[in-house]
Amino acid sequence: MNQTYQRFEILLIDDGSTDQSSQMCDEYAAQYDNIHVFHKKNGGASTSRNVGLENAKGEYIFFLDSDDWLEPNALEMMITTAQKENADLVFCEAQAIDDKGKIELDGHYTYKEHYQTGNAYQIMLKMMERKEFHVAIWMLLLDRRIITDNQLRFKKGIIYEDMIISYQFYCLANQAAHVRQKLYNRRYRPNSVMTSAKTEKNYISAAAVYREVSAFIKTLPSDKQSPKHVIRCAYNVLNIYRQMPSDVQKRYKEDYKDIIQDILDKDAYGDKALKLDCKSHFLWGAYKLKHKILK
Repeated sequence: MNQTYQRFEILLIDDGSTDQSSQMCDEYAAQYDNIHVFHKKNGGASTSRNVGLENAKGEYIFFLDSDDWLEPNALEMMITTAQKENADLVFCEAQAIDDKGKIELDGHYTYKEHYQTGNAYQIMLKMMERKEFHVAIWMLLLDRRIITDNQLRFKKGIIYEDMIISYQFYCLANQAAHVRQKLYNRRYRPNSVMTSAKTEKNYISAAAVYREVSAFIKTLPSDKQSPKHVIRCAYNVLNIYRQMPSDVQKRYKEDYKDIIQDILDKDAYGDKALKLDCKSHFLWGAYKLKHKILK
């Protein structure tokens, strides 16, 4: 409510909270006309965000996770940029801060240079080339028409869902603009879902993301079928599977084999290193070492 830009609505999604959050949401809604509350059974971040998408009425959409916060000028900077640059996707920068106020992961949510306004897909490819394509959905301000025209929704029941929908936004948007300021503050907790050891859910989610992205890329025009992101998703599955305890690996061995075969059937999307990694992680390591020495 301290934003310098005030023409917005807040949709508070109470995802089955068991503390006083539900009551606090209702109290805020009673105090402010532009705050609307939706109470639902616990279903996770994806289902909550989908409720928000289905009920939002504004021209733009911005996601704010429950334990994070924005700089006071965040919305003003992003909306002004969207309107000035005629952009239907605006991306900002962010920082991760722990509970003691210490900045963690310094530089993790920033960009090496200022990206000039232009074709969203081409900007994404440049980010990928520089290995700084951030998929965090809370770094994006989105024109709601992209969502409604393409009926986009977050995939339920998984983590890493940003890897699907952020990629889809960049593929479907026309113009993208960059606000080179840290407008978003992510509260960083070492033992959170996203930072803790890899588990069964990590693998299930990574496998689902790979399959979704692999299927989505086929629906795009030929000039938007760069395999860079699906290759990243494939590596994510391989690495997470190898990090899981052996007893968990056994439960998903056949599914893992299916994904390996699917990658090989697609000739590893033209990526020689990925192809070797599917056949042998040792061969992949030798290949990467050889290229490092030659470089």
